[in-house]
Amino acid sequence: MSQPVLVGVDQNPLPPTQLLARLQEIDERLGVRWSPHNESWAVTERWVQGDKRWVLFQSGQIGEPVDHVCWIPKDADPNSVGDHMARILGEMDNTNKATGTRGALIERLNDLRNANDQQMAKAREALADPIMDEAAYQAKKILSKNHRGDIAREEGIIPGA
Repeated sequence: MSQPVLVGVDQNPLPPTQLLARLQEIDERLGVRWSPHNESWAVTERWVQGDKRWVLFQSGQIGEPVDHVCWIPKDADPNSVGDHMARILGEMDNTNKATGTRGALIERLNDLRNANDQQMAKAREALADPIMDEAAYQAKKILSKNHRGDIAREEGIIPGA
């Protein structure tokens, strides 16, 4: 069942709070706008102070002081937005070593993905260690019993004792 969608006064969907929060974790200048033409989310990046284009915004020639970064699907999983953006931006530049603002964003996304991958590896290792320790203990126990013929006697394979 899909989540209910909140709409604004313009009748366009409002961004899910989890999606906006995830983008803000990646970079505080990131935002998201609904595009009724594409029926998808446009990820935006607010201009830095000192950008030469501020004059265009202040004079009313440009509506918002943001750049379009990429499109993300309307039902995007907030947890996978970073990977999606890194892939799309990398494809647009045909490299993951782009320059300028987009390059810096790709680097942040890649750094975030690497940090998350390292945390997942640590979590898997922390879960696997006790399991492997118990498996090794049980294997030793079984082998030592089997070596002495105890299991065979317990199972009635070798009669008597």
